[in-house]
Amino acid sequence: MPQLITKLGDLQWEQITVAEALEQFIKKQKLKNLAPDTICYYTENLTRFIAFIGDKMVYEIKISDIDNYVTSLYEKELKPVTINTKLRAIRAFLYFCMENNYTQSFKVYTVKQNEEIPDTYTNKELLRLLKKPKTNSWTELRTWAFINFALGTGCRLASILEVKVGDLDFDNKLITIRHAKGRKQLLLPMSDSLAEAMRFYLKFWNAEEQDILICNSQKQKLARTTIEQDVRKYNISRGVMRTSIHSFRHSYARNYIKAGGDVTKLQRLLGHSTIQVTMKYIKLYGNDLSNGYESLNPLTNIINKRIE
Repeated sequence: MPQLITKLGDLQWEQITVAEALEQFIKKQKLKNLAPDTICYYTENLTRFIAFIGDKMVYEIKISDIDNYVTSLYEKELKPVTINTKLRAIRAFLYFCMENNYTQSFKVYTVKQNEEIPDTYTNKELLRLLKKPKTNSWTELRTWAFINFALGTGCRLASILEVKVGDLDFDNKLITIRHAKGRKQLLLPMSDSLAEAMRFYLKFWNAEEQDILICNSQKQKLARTTIEQDVRKYNISRGVMRTSIHSFRHSYARNYIKAGGDVTKLQRLLGHSTIQVTMKYIKLYGNDLSNGYESLNPLTNIINKRIE
């Protein structure tokens, strides 16, 4: 049994190292059946934090350790949003330790951040990227298909890499997303343009229903880093210096809103758990609300006697 120590009067905590607590924490997350990407997120961020503070006893961790770590992240010129991503992992871990009586209770706060407008592709850039390849390069064709799928559905990278050929229902124009965030499944509409792109892509290989849609030449699932590198090379080769994969999702949302799309439908399409998350696109792309506003504005129409 772990030995108890006494700190601050009658308060007691078990003597357990940070590394030992991390092992327990990760085991607990796996028992919750969290997604592998989530387990990886916790493992990577907490391993870096422990390497920074040293493998001390959990009860020895102080707010100053977290402050010093945040300072080191700022010195690396990381953005507040990135720092907060790391802090959320640390907070979940330390709260687990507090619940198990490994340390005293204290609050772990995220840093303040300005709500930035997500990076999106311009329509001119997208037209360059969506132009059909003229080469026989499998990598180029696959990357082109991936970009079509990303822009045509707004799905996250992790979800796209899990899609199988059989998940495309061309007859009913539907796509089943079996690995959305939070282990949810989504049934998305498939536009005519996306269906055409996928049919074109599938003509070039002997695809079966159980095969991964965006796969390597051995029909195996691609690693995130592989598709990230492929998209970067593909974009630059077409004169597009913007290379973020997540920007396709932002571009999908932005263009959906500009076209007059309903926010509640957008919430379902993007798989957001709450409408508040989706509403940020309305706020962030507020400038787009001015498009055609003059002709629709009630005051202008009344003054100009466009309506009775």
